[in-house]
Amino acid sequence: MSKLVNLFGYELKNETLDKYLGQLKKQLNAQGLTRVVTLNPEIVAQAENSVKLKQWLQQATHIVADGHGLQWAAKILLNQSLTIITGISLVQNILKNNLGTVYIVGGDPEQIGINVANIKHNYPQA
Repeated sequence: MSKLVNLFGYELKNETLDKYLGQLKKQLNAQGLTRVVTLNPEIVAQAENSVKLKQWLQQATHIVADGHGLQWAAKILLNQSLTIITGISLVQNILKNNLGTVYIVGGDPEQIGINVANIKHNYPQA
């Protein structure tokens, strides 16, 4: 059973990257399509102004904390530690270990283009 932290209405996985990747691999083998959100403070703020976005985020299969702001908020508001798993480290590990296909949703289109080019260069099998 994985550890969860409820912060701002989101159930955040609170595992190390290695433990989380193990859980993700099992789930992908059993279930197939899995939607993972790497939640950061900017997304939380945007979702406060969009019910649709907040619902879409909350309905993800998994949500992980991507940012020290969420880690800080968990410490101050809940007196709990929260492990950060950045989106880039998660994507790199999924591709490196051939765990599945990655779809990048949201963010700056220019930055997404740069990320996709880097992924294609570093992980040609992806």
